Amino acid sequence: MIADLSTSPRKLVDDITQAKALSAELTGVTLVNQYNPPKQVEVISTWELLTNFLPDVQAYIPLDVASLRRIVNAHLYGGREQRIASAQLKDDELLIWSCEPKLYSCLVGDLTPLRSVDREEWKNFEVSSSGSYLSWKTLDIDIDLDTIRYTIDPEFKKQQDQKRHQELLRYAKGIVQLRQEHKLSRKECGISDYELRQIESGKVMPNHKILGTLAAAHQMSFSDYLEAVSQAIPMEHI
Repeated sequence: MIADLSTSPRKLVDDITQAKALSAELTGVTLVNQYNPPKQVEVISTWELLTNFLPDVQAYIPLDVASLRRIVNAHLYGGREQRIASAQLKDDELLIWSCEPKLYSCLVGDLTPLRSVDREEWKNFEVSSSGSYLSWKTLDIDIDLDTIRYTIDPEFKKQQDQKRHQELLRYAKGIVQLRQEHKLSRKECGISDYELRQIESGKVMPNHKILGTLAAAHQMSFSDYLEAVSQAIPMEHI
């Protein structure tokens, strides 16, 4: 739930009281400590209530058991930055709260998996019970917080791209090593010289079909080839 500053102070107090009760029910710990609503709450603005009377309370208040349970579990077992507490769609914008909690805002149209989806389908999602991802079940689409961050955070995108490049280089080393161990020339691998050079230089990840072709060239099953490639990666590149 996202606190709306247009909400009346009385309703906000009621919401906070409900959140405290839910927290105590799940964890035995009061969510908002040492809080006593002022007697004349209706003469105080919502913003004043938040900033003056509740300095330790963030704008996000979990009001349902499911979102509160996700936060509690994330704090108990780790993964606060990767897990989603709750999310809602506002027009064409997704508002996602992590279990830290931290608010992320992302335009649905900027998310590649949803870009071509009909707008009416955007709202048909739910948060997984663990908070690991948002799920559009009828579309078979799952989106996690890293996908959101990759879309909206240039620095995070840069870090992920660098990480992916390093993974491609590691995988390429294994492919080259295995080919050399089997004494196969590039012409004997069943794909074009250009494709193989792109793969072995770590510029592209081979798809399922190409991996199958390489496995056959090595006279190995698909699964055995993948295992052999992982074993062939030189230790200094792991």
